[in-house]
Amino acid sequence: MCRFPIEDYPKAESALVGEPGNIFLQYHSYAGEIFIHGVIGVVFSAMLLFLWILFFIGRYLCCCLWTQRFCFLCSPIPSKDGYRTCRDIYLPVIFYFVGGIAIAVAASLAFIGNEDISVAASNAFLHANGLVSDLMKFLGRSR
Repeated sequence: MCRFPIEDYPKAESALVGEPGNIFLQYHSYAGEIFIHGVIGVVFSAMLLFLWILFFIGRYLCCCLWTQRFCFLCSPIPSKDGYRTCRDIYLPVIFYFVGGIAIAVAASLAFIGNEDISVAASNAFLHANGLVSDLMKFLGRSR
């Protein structure tokens, strides 16, 4: 015996993946909305990973090649030519500021995702508890 009437299956499939017979996910469906948010998260994470790798390689090269001309941002050797305000002060501050904003955004997205998962897990356990209580009632009646 089915828990849901068979007549509701097309409506449930439409809500889950979109119109029946369409091989592509539709944006207004449940799976389509999850897909959109998943793609945004993956692209954002890949971009941050690429920037981190780029920073790591650049920092490693600067630490190994302090005497080279292009290591103006991280060399501990004082510059003989003096310092430029834009290149030597504002540029690193902007990089750190953008990095801080990226970390704050990633942390807030992780917090929101954690809250959504907590609510979904609580609802799943609530419905599982309802299923167990219904099963106990059923077994009590059938006894």
